Amino acid sequence: MKKIYIQASILISLFSMTGIAALAQTTAQKIGTNPTSKDASALLELEASNKGFLMPRVALTGLTDVSTVNTPAHAIMVYNTATTNAGSNDVIPGFYYYNKDTNTPSNSKWVRLYDSQNRSLEGDLKNSFKTADHSGWFLLDGRAISSLPQAAQDAAKRLGFTNNLPDARDRFLKTKSASTNPAESLGDKGGTNTLTIAQANLPNITFSGTISGTALSAGAHTHTVNTPLQMNDSDRGVNGSQWSVDNVVSSTTSSSGAHTHNLSGSASVPSGGSGTTLDNRSPYLVVNTFIFLAN
Repeated sequence: MKKIYIQASILISLFSMTGIAALAQTTAQKIGTNPTSKDASALLELEASNKGFLMPRVALTGLTDVSTVNTPAHAIMVYNTATTNAGSNDVIPGFYYYNKDTNTPSNSKWVRLYDSQNRSLEGDLKNSFKTADHSGWFLLDGRAISSLPQAAQDAAKRLGFTNNLPDARDRFLKTKSASTNPAESLGDKGGTNTLTIAQANLPNITFSGTISGTALSAGAHTHTVNTPLQMNDSDRGVNGSQWSVDNVVSSTTSSSGAHTHNLSGSASVPSGGSGTTLDNRSPYLVVNTFIFLAN
């Protein structure tokens, strides 16, 4: 008897569901409070003051997953509970609907519903400790754009990148200059990590001054002086106007004791430097830079 009762109950349930389905094709259905007050534009209406609609919860394996929900229909919606780290096809918890591209089936994928205030937009940048592409964010590592998924390629080209993504490794970010001399374009690179100061980098001033000092003492000493020897008058010239010097006499000055001499002049002094380069970077924290292209 129990088996018969269960089978009968199942049949009654199936007939009831069939009837509801047939009725739903022509009449709006409502579940919840005020069941007789229906919105004519709604096929199914839910009304409650203290309850919500619970979406089916699934664990997607990626944006192109077509097995967790087997062969998903266009516009079908689920709440994904999984977080994946497989690269550009990652999913995170949230509401997703399936976008089926009938023209290019390979482009079909799950699309996450975003909070408009927190949604990442094409071309947004962020720093992260992640090391690989994820959830539409692509590492700025200078790779060829042709290596990206097609949707990301299209986004990169819309941003003006034709051959390669910018390479942000070991670089700081700066805003575009308003100057036109030289003009800058988004994605341009410049600067250097090290700096060597040349003479041209020094202030344009002239260092001037005098030097003075005292020579070391040589102790008490004398000097030898040679003077002409004056002879008698017969040694004068023919006209008696010039001396005729036949010999010289050496004499020695008297000693003045130990003494020094003052000196003055100019001098050049080497800097003593070796031309070692300077690290031109401020204190830093190492992270990766990502750009949002497509998800």
